[in-house]
Amino acid sequence: MSDHSLISPSMLNRMFQCPGSVLASVGYPDTSSPAAAHGTMLHNIAEEVLRIGFTDASSLESDDWQMVQDYVAYVKDIKHGPGAHLYVEHDVSLRQYVTDMRGSIDALVVSDNAIHCIDLKTGAHPVSAENNSQLLAYALGATDEFDGWAKEIYVHIWQPGNISTTRVTEDELTQFSEKLMASSTVALEAGAPRNPSDDACRFCKAAPECPALYGQQLAVVGGDFTDLTAPEKLTDEQIATVVLNRARIEKWMKGVWTYALDRHNRNEPLTGVKVVEGRAMRKFTTAGKAALVEYLGDDAYEQKVIGVTAADKLLGKELVDAMTVKVGSPTLAGLDDPRPAATNVIDDFDHLN
Repeated sequence: MSDHSLISPSMLNRMFQCPGSVLASVGYPDTSSPAAAHGTMLHNIAEEVLRIGFTDASSLESDDWQMVQDYVAYVKDIKHGPGAHLYVEHDVSLRQYVTDMRGSIDALVVSDNAIHCIDLKTGAHPVSAENNSQLLAYALGATDEFDGWAKEIYVHIWQPGNISTTRVTEDELTQFSEKLMASSTVALEAGAPRNPSDDACRFCKAAPECPALYGQQLAVVGGDFTDLTAPEKLTDEQIATVVLNRARIEKWMKGVWTYALDRHNRNEPLTGVKVVEGRAMRKFTTAGKAALVEYLGDDAYEQKVIGVTAADKLLGKELVDAMTVKVGSPTLAGLDDPRPAATNVIDDFDHLN
């Protein structure tokens, strides 16, 4: 990152929780996932629609195109009031707080009396605009650039099925700027503290090699367990420890596995590990699919019932709701979880048989 800071708005939540993760992540290659690539594609299409009013949506699934249209409509609805102007993918500078730091706001609406920073999220995990470090950074940069300290400042998260907005006061922005400067100073020092947590480690490139995270996970799975192969021999306390840390441990182990495989792919093999061919599955080639249809005709295709979302669009949600039932799969959670405890979970599923 030669042209800007090691610290960006999107990773501030991680930096605040684990300052040591900033320098620890330097040197790791940028990686992506199908979900991230899909999200980037949707951002690009939404940007084009906001800029010029149209785009080629022929390659989009209907749900994705509807999502883009709903987001664009939301942004345009906010663009009102005297002197309102829309800025799309607008770069804001935070250099006066952190050296060379900047960010890009998906949609920024500036009027004579208000500033709206709007962030598009395409993931399924709900994100709140309340106390959102990324959005506070955007608001801080936009407020400085557009002399907005006397304006009303709003931050928005637009996400399918989740729209969150909140007003940010001048005092809140001032306090955030002080926190940003103090925390970034600590984070850019050698030996900054490492504090593993679910949120801090979720997108940290250094997580697979983090000694603090390794020690934490080892303490969980390597504690006073006399027999790791027999759950019935564990105490309730030991079982609760495993249950409440399962997601974090599994994610960490997956991260280590992926990192080790990437090492081999970069010709940097690990001692004691080799890459072998995994289970192979047969799949039709493009030519093979065409030949299959030629041989079998209609028998080459399977029919299945459409999904609930597709049915909503064809029949309307009210009618489809009468045909469906909402039943959550039983899961385990800590006693501090706000959901009520379920009773007779297995019996609740009898009516689905």
